[in-house]
Amino acid sequence: MAMTLSLRSKLFFLVVAAVTLAAVPIILLTYHELRDISVQREQESFANIVVLMEDNVSSRYLDLLSVEIADVLRRKDQLRTMAQLVQTTWTDLSTVSRADQVHVFANWSQQLQATGLYVDLLEKSGSLILSSPV
Repeated sequence: MAMTLSLRSKLFFLVVAAVTLAAVPIILLTYHELRDISVQREQESFANIVVLMEDNVSSRYLDLLSVEIADVLRRKDQLRTMAQLVQTTWTDLSTVSRADQVHVFANWSQQLQATGLYVDLLEKSGSLILSSPV
């Protein structure tokens, strides 16, 4: 016994087949486009992360560099102050006796040693007048 399909059933299967044939390519194309867009967005996100990390490293380096520059400028000012102090002391001591000069320089050298600086005092001829303990 052969089963025959009614016109309504044939029409239903024809519609289902047409919808399926139309939907499959659309689904496949949409899937590929979504995948490509997703990959592109991931690449853009990765590029943005790299740029942000690069900016962060650059910013930290510039901060470190500016701190070091400020430290160098501060030490330069300290050296200028120390040079002015030495010049003033040298000028003031030119009027006192030699023993007093050595005594003043010994006290001055001890104060400098407390800050980590050591000084030797030499005559023009090169002979040592006052030596630091280092």
